[in-house]
Parts: sequence; C-alpha cells; structure tokens
Amino acid sequence: MVKLTMIARVTDGLPLAERDVKDIEIYKQQVKPLFKNLATRQNEPSRMSIETGPYVFHYIMEGHVCYLTMCDRSYPKKLAFQYLEDLKNEFERINGAQIETAARPYAFIKFDTFIQKTKKLYQDTRTQRNIAKLNDELYEVHQIMTRNVQEVLGVGEKLDLEKTKVLEWPARMNIAIQSAKGLLYLHECKPKIIHRDIKADNILLDNDFQPKVADFSLAYFLPNTGNVNHITSVLRGTNVYADPEYGDIQRVSEKSDIYSFGVVLLELITGRRPTNEQGDTIINWARYRIGRALENNEYKDLVDSKLQQEYDKEEMLRMVTCAAASVYKPSRSRPTMKQIIRVLEGTMSYMKIMKRKDIETLQGRATTDLESILGVERLQITPQKIFTYKELAKATGGFSNVNLLGEGGFGQVFKGTLAYGEFAAIKKLKLSSDQGESEFLTEITTLNRAHHKHLVKLIGYCSDKANRLLVYEFVPNESLRYILHDQDRVIIDWPTRMKIAIGSAKGLAYLHEICNPKIIHRNIKPGDILLDQNFEPKISDFGLAKDLSNSYTHVTTRIAGTWGYLCPEYATTNQLSDKSDVYSFGVVLLELLTGKQAILRERDVFTAHIINWVAPRLKQALDTHNYNDIVDTKLQNNYKIIEVIRMIHCAAACVYKPVNYRPKMSQIVEVLQGNLASESIWLNSDNAFLQDAYQLH
Repeated sequence: MVKLTMIARVTDGLPLAERDVKDIEIYKQQVKPLFKNLATRQNEPSRMSIETGPYVFHYIMEGHVCYLTMCDRSYPKKLAFQYLEDLKNEFERINGAQIETAARPYAFIKFDTFIQKTKKLYQDTRTQRNIAKLNDELYEVHQIMTRNVQEVLGVGEKLDLEKTKVLEWPARMNIAIQSAKGLLYLHECKPKIIHRDIKADNILLDNDFQPKVADFSLAYFLPNTGNVNHITSVLRGTNVYADPEYGDIQRVSEKSDIYSFGVVLLELITGRRPTNEQGDTIINWARYRIGRALENNEYKDLVDSKLQQEYDKEEMLRMVTCAAASVYKPSRSRPTMKQIIRVLEGTMSYMKIMKRKDIETLQGRATTDLESILGVERLQITPQKIFTYKELAKATGGFSNVNLLGEGGFGQVFKGTLAYGEFAAIKKLKLSSDQGESEFLTEITTLNRAHHKHLVKLIGYCSDKANRLLVYEFVPNESLRYILHDQDRVIIDWPTRMKIAIGSAKGLAYLHEICNPKIIHRNIKPGDILLDQNFEPKISDFGLAKDLSNSYTHVTTRIAGTWGYLCPEYATTNQLSDKSDVYSFGVVLLELLTGKQAILRERDVFTAHIINWVAPRLKQALDTHNYNDIVDTKLQNNYKIIEVIRMIHCAAACVYKPVNYRPKMSQIVEVLQGNLASESIWLNSDNAFLQDAYQLH
C-alpha cells in the first residue's frame, strides 16, 4: 500500500507537493534530509529504492525534480515506479515551466488532488488494472523462459516429465558461464546493480537451456563513486544464498552476489537442494568434500551422481574452484565476476583465485602458525653426549636387576644416575644382527634433529667396542600401555586421557609437518608413549623411524612395526607414508577410548582386532548419541560427551578411512582441542566406513 507521496526540487530540496496518511510524521522527517542530501548529489541514479523500518522509499529523479513514494515492503516495486511515472508525466505537463521559479514550500498544493486520485488507482494491488500491469511483465518472462535451474536439476517443488531428464554437464557449464556474464553486466552498469537475490529459482532457462537472470525486486543501485564500495542494509533475499559474513546487517556489494552465485555453482555441481530436510545447508555439506576433491583430484563424493561421472574433469575442477572461492573465502578475497568467467572458460588459471593455503583451509588444516599450534619451542639444543661403557655401568650399579625397568627383543632398559646426579633411562641393546646396529644409528640420527616436548629426549649414547647403549631422559610414569592395561592401581581419568591424546598427536604432527625431511615413526603404540610425572606423553623408540622427503608421498620399504598397529596398505604393499603413523595413532585413540587392547584375547586366544570389534559399537553410539557402551567402564561414565565425540571422529578418520582420506596429524590436534570442527575430518556420510569395517570381518 502507498503511504506517502512527495515531490521536491532537487537543486535545493524544496518540497513542491505531497500526499500522505496519518501517523507517518516520523517518516516525513526522514524524507526532508534525504531531499537535502539529493540536492548535493544530483548525479545519483534516476531510480532508487531505500529500505527504512517496515517501509520502502522509491524515488525517480528527472529534470531536477524528485518524485518519491513510501510503500509497505510487500507492495510490488513495479507498481510503485509505475505510479511515480504517472505522477511525473502529469506534473511535468501541468507545472513543468514553473518548477525552477517556485519559491515557497508546497507551491503546487493543488497537485495533491491529482496525487490522491492516482494513488487510489494503485492502492490495492488486487484490482484488475494492477494485476494486469504486473501480468504484463510476467507474461513477457513466461514467453521467454520455460523453467528455472532448480527445476531442471530435479530439486524444485514442481514435478513434470522434464524432471526425468538429466541436465548434462555441458549444459550445466554453459548455464554457469552465461549466468556469470549476466551478473558481470549488472556489476559493470553505471551505476552498478546488485541483484541481492541470486539463486537457482531466479536463473530462468529458455528452450535451449540458455540462462537469464530474473527477479530484480530486491536489486540495489550502487553509486559509482570512488569511495562507495558497499551499502549497509537489513538482510534480504533467501537466507542460504545470503552472504553470512555480516549477519543480518548486510554490507551489500557485488561480493554479496558473488557469494550467492557460488551457492548456485554448488547446486550445479552436486545436484543437491540448498537445504536438506534436516536443515543442513549445501555450504556445510560441500565444504570438506571440496577440500578433499581439490586435494586428491577425485570428485566422486562431491558431484551429482545423476551425471554418472560423465563430465570433463578439467571443467569440473574449474567450476569447483570458482564455487569454493566465492563461498568459503572472506568477501575481501572473493574473485570478481570477470575472474570467475575467465576461470570457467579456461582463460585464467584457477590458482589465481584459489591458492594452496585456501585448499588447506577448506580441509581444516592449520595454515597459520603451525609451530605455535604444535607447541614447538625454540630450545637451546645440547649436543648428544658420548658415554663410555664404564660410566654407564657405574650409573646403573653394574646393570643391576634392581635398576631394571623393562626388557624386550631390543634388549634391556635400566634406571641410572649419571655423574652429575641426573636420572636417566639407559637402553642396552642386543646386537645380534646388522638390524640392531641399524636401529641404533637411526635412533641417534633421528633424535639428533627432532626436539619437541612430546618426544623423549636422547641425552647421549655409547658405542664402545661391541657395546651399544642409548641414554634417555628418565620418564617416571612408565608407558601408556602399562598404565592403561597392565596395572589396576591407577585409573587414568578422562581429562588425562585427552591430555595424552593431544600431546601424542602434537609430537607426531611435529615429526610429520615440521621436520624436513618428515620423520615416519613406524611403530606408534601405547608401549612407546611414555608418561612423565604429570602424565604428559613423550613418544619414544625411534629405532624403526624412516625419513621421507616432502616431495614423495610414500617410500617402499620392508615391513616393520607391531601387529595390531600396522596399517593395511603398508602390510600388503610395503608402501610407508606419514598416513601409516596416522593409522597407528587411531588404534591408540581407540584404546584410550575403550580401555581395550589392540588385540583382544580370551584366555590368551586371539578373538578380534579392536578396529573390528568396536566398529558396530561406534556406529551405534553415533546414531543413538549414547556412548556408555564404548567408553572404558573404569571411567564410570565420568567424561565429557563432546570430547568423546571428538575422539571417536578422530579415531574413526585415522583407522577406517582409505589412506588418501586420512587426516593430517595437525588436523587431529585441532579437532581434539576443539579448535576445528569434527566435520573437517569425519562427515555423517562417513559412517558408511564403519558399516564396511564390520561387514568385511
């Protein structure tokens, strides 16, 4: 409904005529400064709409006169401007020669009668006359357009025979490019036009599937002045398509349209609705899938299954990149429509709008200050000390059984007191083969360049004739295996388990992502995670460690490690990578979570591997949100559910996903700490991996 009509001279803001209804004085007061403002900016657009509270001001400027009306938000913009056009034409016909010489406010008060008469014609949008005016435009659109993008993709509300046809990839690519060109035209208009409601429903398709951008009811004109790059406005348009960066108070600019266009590209790529029945948006659903697709150049989990993988992979890469850059980057970093068109057409590299670090951000990887995240400290490195056999014999009381801490296939470990009073753990190696000598040297060289608070410190070594000994810092609380499985005196509470998980993950992430070349531990298990007096973990036993150049994805080597912690691809192909350690760490997380050992036995007879035993229980827990059946019963249900969920997602992503989809250790650190969403490494659809795990065994 039309509420207020005013006519004013632009040169000085002098009101010439008006007509209003009661109780809108506050809005009239807003109009007067607007007229004064327009007087200083006579080169403004000839048509404009401004939202104010529950109303919208529409105005036309022509011949130094501004014709303004205020309407309800629901009143069609087309009728409002048609009403103003009728007033303008009649006002110019009757009073055109006197406009410049008018000297007093409301000099043409007699024209109020014409305003009143005309307003009655436009008052009710349901009259036959006004419906006809609106239908004129709708008929023209209908003659040109036959369907919209969402209908053709098969996700619209209307069902017809066309839905049974699949919109093939070349048509989708053409729709993307031509729609982008339509938006570019709007953004390069003077003044530029911001559509504000770009969505699949507003991209109409003719019989040849050529797209045309439609529905400009929310459009804004953005002045082409050097210092105006946005307009602040209350959120309008369809929410899932609306740029969320500024919340309900939007900074409307061409970057707002680019965000919305990115959502449309996601629909073209995936064939999904913008929002599913559970309320999850396509933006959330696609985020990490896009990261994985761009990382691995594999699009099966992302692309519309109706295409049956019949698409040009290079074109898909370009469209996925444009969608990601439009939706997931902050507004200041989003590409322009011109750049999007060039990337889609293949005349500009996609790397111009989507850098490597942007892809890592989509995957949830830490891209800034990784050293700070992992707790890397600039330590003063003390050179490894070379001991004599005699010194170490004295330190251990002649390797007395009283000081024996443990024994295994590698040899024995003794507690010792060095000459300067420092306690140490002294490993005396069995050198029955060349392998023992190799592991001795590997331990020394690895710990000589790897220094982190969650790695055990190598104080020095002894290579005296046939004797080979390693001297470590003394870690008093023995190993995680001992505390978790081999004794009943101490029950590790849930916060301590989280501390151990996070600290161990940081140590591994340091080896994989800070060290150059990266270090693959190759034998991660609870027995090699030592605990200090505060239960801070320290990774130990680097005898099997392997360097891996950052330019290689894996190295082929003999199988080494511990059964129950070996990843499948390493055990079957001899291909070792940092993802091998990730798998092993996932098994450790399952042990922390359940209190079970990696190899389950009854009366010393093997019954199951923990990953097969726990898979159906994990799936049930995630489906029912009841975690009591999988969390270690010794905890007596004393745990934080959100932290349990994080640990489940981390363990599952490490163990059940194929090698190329396992997360990096820095991602595990961030998810465990709650700094990164679990969805970055484990989506609801990934629960299928759990189903596969227990169906295969």
